[in-house]
Amino acid sequence: YGDHRDLHSFPTRALPISLLELMLCIAVFVTTAGFAAPAMKSLVTSVQLMNFTRHLAHSLHWARVHALTHSVPVGVCPRRAPDADQCGGGYHQGWLIFQDLDDNRRLDASDVVIRSDLGAESFIRVFNRAGDSIVTRSIFFAANGTSGSAMTLAPCPIDADTEYSSGIVLNNIGRVSVRSNLSACHDQNS
Repeated sequence: YGDHRDLHSFPTRALPISLLELMLCIAVFVTTAGFAAPAMKSLVTSVQLMNFTRHLAHSLHWARVHALTHSVPVGVCPRRAPDADQCGGGYHQGWLIFQDLDDNRRLDASDVVIRSDLGAESFIRVFNRAGDSIVTRSIFFAANGTSGSAMTLAPCPIDADTEYSSGIVLNNIGRVSVRSNLSACHDQNS
């Protein structure tokens, strides 16, 4: 039967890799990474926009619940600047939630800021549904939780390469929902 040697009993040795093979592997890796980088940037921006959208929607919902549970009018206004406790900018700079104690639909000295949130100024803007203007309007909830007006907030990326089409819909009753397939961002980036 000849010489039966177990193949696993032979000692194994690592084959040396030549410098040429190593350089070829690095070149393939760098080329692949070069093609993947733009897609990764777009993915990261989409995730950041999704998180911003959900955070703003959660804040609006929280403001409505606060109005209902404390029977007091509550306002949500965009910040004038990321570090300012004044209304007047866009929601991308953050927002303030306040008890509108004098019910005059604006933040003034008699009102109490109950929560403030930072925005994401560097990479988004919050547009209206048509996509033709940045939303600067404050949102108010009456003591019974109704908003009295409907509106859509569409966070859009500044980067035209990122496609994102979700937004926040506020109905007259005050219900807040996140919806997809809004065209505001696509119209803005065109």
